[in-house]
Amino acid sequence: MRYEWFIALRYLRSRRKPVFINVTTLFSVAGILVGVMALIVVLGVMTGFEEDLRDKILGARAHITVMEPSSRGMADWPRVVEVASGVPHVEAAAPYVDAQVFLSAGERTVGVLLRGIDVERAPAVTAIEDSLVRGRLDHLDAGERPTPGIIVGVELARSLRMDLGTSVIVVSPTGRATAVGYIPRMESFTVVGVFNSGYYEYDSSVALVSLGAAQRLVGLEGRVSGVEVKLDDIFAAGAVRDDLQRALGLPYWVVDWKTRNKSLFSALKVEKNVMFVILTMIVLVAGLSIASSLVMVVMEKRKDIAILKAMGATQASLVAIFTVQGMIIGAAGILLGLLGGLGMARYLNEIERVLEALFHIEIFPKSVYYLDKLPVHVRWFDVAVILVTTFVVSVVAALYPAWRASRLDPVEAIRYE
Repeated sequence: MRYEWFIALRYLRSRRKPVFINVTTLFSVAGILVGVMALIVVLGVMTGFEEDLRDKILGARAHITVMEPSSRGMADWPRVVEVASGVPHVEAAAPYVDAQVFLSAGERTVGVLLRGIDVERAPAVTAIEDSLVRGRLDHLDAGERPTPGIIVGVELARSLRMDLGTSVIVVSPTGRATAVGYIPRMESFTVVGVFNSGYYEYDSSVALVSLGAAQRLVGLEGRVSGVEVKLDDIFAAGAVRDDLQRALGLPYWVVDWKTRNKSLFSALKVEKNVMFVILTMIVLVAGLSIASSLVMVVMEKRKDIAILKAMGATQASLVAIFTVQGMIIGAAGILLGLLGGLGMARYLNEIERVLEALFHIEIFPKSVYYLDKLPVHVRWFDVAVILVTTFVVSVVAALYPAWRASRLDPVEAIRYE
């Protein structure tokens, strides 16, 4: 062991230091610990939030959507499905119909997004079949029932007090002109299923019917609103979008999931970066605590420093002694913060449930965050950035006290000894 490390460790372990210096050192370690732990947990939650929200959105909606800017809908959708199926990375394609309608159950009426889906093709494009908690997708077809079926989101079913077998009326504002005026289209449906995508906004405002029933209700006989496309790699969406746009040409309009949710994911990314900067301030405060602690150590060890210089210690060696102390303090806080942060991230949902039961509050309301649980995904790259940033702050904080120690005049230090 080099003598600089030996002396630095002796200074840290010394029991003859003033109590105030020991307390300040412990506060420095605690500050680094809290900063690292907070960064790991918060960035893990924000990363998990982004990825979980992305998965929920892509589970309910396809990776790419092909539309035609026409109020009459897309007539040549079979050709679009055929062309899309031949593009690399495309796994499946299916037509759909979207319409804003009113849904009435009993005395309650709400506006919802009515989505007409191809019962045979849709399961290959979205995860809607996997999200069914009651009923079956093929029950959307009327079969022997007098009315066609409708599948609603779990939050929508809860708010309108609907269950399997409930009769509802769907009213489309896109009505038809008659001799007595403009009459909206309406049709009766029977609830045959309930889905839970985990995406609150989707579960509370979307209802599914068969493609034929949606076309009939909104007056798009033989036409659709667009075609949804599923990919084998969601991150290839940009390239596939461009290839599909070239293959189809105008007037078709191809949109991928990144473009469709650009504002949402951009906001999440900016928020994550801002939170990293804000929480790094905790580490900077801990760095200042390290600097103040080492300044007091330098003042307390003036005689020792003078003796070392008289014995031939170089300025670089003295800088190394006190820099190593700062590194060790920072490393201790980083290690404890890493263990605490990973442990807290691992059991964060359990901690949340305990706090909610203890204080009778809802920490993570689904109606605000659109998710059914607190998502956590700790990326090792983020952890590495946190650890390196914290370690650099600890080293930089130790440089000024170390430099002051190296500039100490041994004659002045021991003149009155």
